[in-house]
Amino acid sequence: MEEIKNKEKLDKFVESYFGIYYGDDFWDFLNPRSRRKHRRYLVEKYGKEIIDKWRALSRSLHKEKVDDIDFDDFVYQHGLSDDIIPKVVNRTKVTLHGLLARISKNDGYFTAVDLGSGDGRIATGLALYLDNLEKIYAVEENRYAIQKAKVEVDKLGNSEKQKVNERVNYVLGDFLTNETHEKLIEKEPEGFDFVIAANVPSCLEAIPVFTKITKPNGTILVAASQEVCEHGAPCVAGSFLNLNNERGEKHGVEFKVFGYAPYGYDSIMLILEGRRFS
Repeated sequence: MEEIKNKEKLDKFVESYFGIYYGDDFWDFLNPRSRRKHRRYLVEKYGKEIIDKWRALSRSLHKEKVDDIDFDDFVYQHGLSDDIIPKVVNRTKVTLHGLLARISKNDGYFTAVDLGSGDGRIATGLALYLDNLEKIYAVEENRYAIQKAKVEVDKLGNSEKQKVNERVNYVLGDFLTNETHEKLIEKEPEGFDFVIAANVPSCLEAIPVFTKITKPNGTILVAASQEVCEHGAPCVAGSFLNLNNERGEKHGVEFKVFGYAPYGYDSIMLILEGRRFS
């Protein structure tokens, strides 16, 4: 990762913003004791009926007997996205840290869009930390995820809540569709200064979208979790970069590696920075 502006301040903010620490053994889901401990924690927080239903849906999802959308609806409706999988929460935490490290290098006022914003952790965090952020649009196709994002904002203090509500606009829709592109272009006809795609499964499919909604001199940030192979993180980062540039070349986008950071035992959070060249 490149040198971070005000690193101590950034570190403190991210730790405070998430406020979650499970203990190292919570991350080791290969350990039966850790899994049992995590289940007890979930039952105590959410109730046995909710957790049993979530586990049944999880099994059905793995057997392809239930749709991803139904599973996501249940998770967001019951607020489970905060802790059902500690590694995913940590992934979001590391992602926000990396995005803030890059975007905080920008001195002027700017607009941003978060494609596939989920429960709004990233968009809300950016709005709270970056004083020069004018507006960020959080695009999410799951209405329950947007509801969850708004519930979490309501838990903030009055000044923080006002800050987020003034800066974050929620857009319900699939960011890969023309209908959603039109909504975004209507809101920002000149495009966005920063276009963010963090941990979305359709990352490569999103590349043509970038050219439609990014300002000519704007910045594209792609954050993706990658498992580290025997050749190490630099090799993984290089392979992912090449894959995105092969696709990006066809659509007028060129990427470089901004940085990466480890999380969990075997993964890195990789951030690519892209620019339009046509």
